[in-house]
Amino acid sequence: MPVIYFGVQLWRAPAVPGYSFRRDAASDLGAAGVPGAIWFNVAAIATGIAAALAAVAWWDALRMWGVGRLGRGFVSAALTSIGAASIAAGWFPLPDDRH
Repeated sequence: MPVIYFGVQLWRAPAVPGYSFRRDAASDLGAAGVPGAIWFNVAAIATGIAAALAAVAWWDALRMWGVGRLGRGFVSAALTSIGAASIAAGWFPLPDDRH
């Protein structure tokens, strides 16, 4: 997930005039009217899918390590919420209020 998320930022930021990692949000790279925004948004959705898959994998891994259902649930819920947020960010790019 981090490779996709940060990799697309490093790739797309130089193509966006005036973009600053210190000043601007990463989501600005996928905003309407930004050159190549589709690439950032596709990567955001891919990050979300990877997070959802990771939630399933961590559920199984934690079960094998003897972690109880509550602990597995917290980890899987966190990864699922990251996935949902990333998919929504890519599906509804800025300036959409659903972003």
